[in-house]
Amino acid sequence: MSTEIKPFKTDDVLEKIKDKIKATFVDLIPEDHWNMMIKRVVDDWMQPKDGGYNKVRQSDFMQTVRAELNTYAKDKIKSVLKEYEEHGWVDGKQAVNDQIKKMIIENSGDILANAIGHMVQMTVNNLRSF
Repeated sequence: MSTEIKPFKTDDVLEKIKDKIKATFVDLIPEDHWNMMIKRVVDDWMQPKDGGYNKVRQSDFMQTVRAELNTYAKDKIKSVLKEYEEHGWVDGKQAVNDQIKKMIIENSGDILANAIGHMVQMTVNNLRSF
């Protein structure tokens, strides 16, 4: 037995009383009623709510999933883009990240074709009509 005197905290006693009442209350509810209550809460959580004018109807569950996926995607994108961060300035000129430079060189043909391809095609079409 310990001789140490501990201070009396009413919050601790109240918390223990609340826990005891909760446990007793749950035991008083018949299992089929308890299951119905849980099902009702889960169904409500999964049921799409009216999003208002011109908004997507989403359940609380879907909103929670979207928020988690949004956070995950932002973190993942930041970690992937971290390797492409700018090098800053070299000899008074802004330097391009080595990874970005390599990507541009490897895809320069596609980049050029996508940038001016439509204008060249229109020019060829116009020349054929002369």
